[in-house]
Amino acid sequence: MFFGWGLGLAVNPQYAVRILASRDARSARRMIWISLALLAGIYFTLSSIGLGMRVLIPTVNETLSTDEIFTYILNNDLYSEWSGFLLFAIIGACVSTANSQLLLIASSCSCDIVGALWPRPLKESTLVGLSRGAVMAGGTLSLLLALSPPASLLTYGGDVWGVFSVTLLAPVFGTLLWERTTRTGVCAALGAGLLALAVFYPPYYGGLLPVHPALPGTLISAGALWLGSVLSRKKEAEV
Repeated sequence: MFFGWGLGLAVNPQYAVRILASRDARSARRMIWISLALLAGIYFTLSSIGLGMRVLIPTVNETLSTDEIFTYILNNDLYSEWSGFLLFAIIGACVSTANSQLLLIASSCSCDIVGALWPRPLKESTLVGLSRGAVMAGGTLSLLLALSPPASLLTYGGDVWGVFSVTLLAPVFGTLLWERTTRTGVCAALGAGLLALAVFYPPYYGGLLPVHPALPGTLISAGALWLGSVLSRKKEAEV
């Protein structure tokens, strides 16, 4: 699960954009450490709340999914004047996440994919049209998933972000942290990551693989990045 949620989310472009938007390197490092401290405190508090609810309310009267238990208990068993505030906070977090992901879909589709592959610079009206189409497609897919959600959003999210971990973690952080990374190494990491997804995910869903496929897949992708860069270093300029 760590290789899915943890390392997969680390490749999310919005975090890199926020770091690059810092005033200087010192501010960027300070922002990272402050964010880590705040997240550690928040997740420790959430874990304590979850363990406390498990002790205070061992069972619930209704059959609920894992994703519904927290809101159900806040609205019923632990109802107080703070319940509405906490529920609004949950809704706000969901809306904020949806907005940021739709913005990423729009900018990535119009600028990073179509804009990079198109032979000529795109007009602003074309970029706006592509962004709107990408948002419509992403929003429609999200709506379909909301109407027919998977059994566990936590597991499903880990599987989705595991794809990003396997394919993009090594290329993104390899080029950032290792100056000898080459273009061939990046292509090798992407190819090895896609191949690892095709090899490891089917047996994982079939119950034959005891670990999350992002674990071996990420290691294979990182190894391919290193090997491809070492073998091609003399033939091409460093990235």
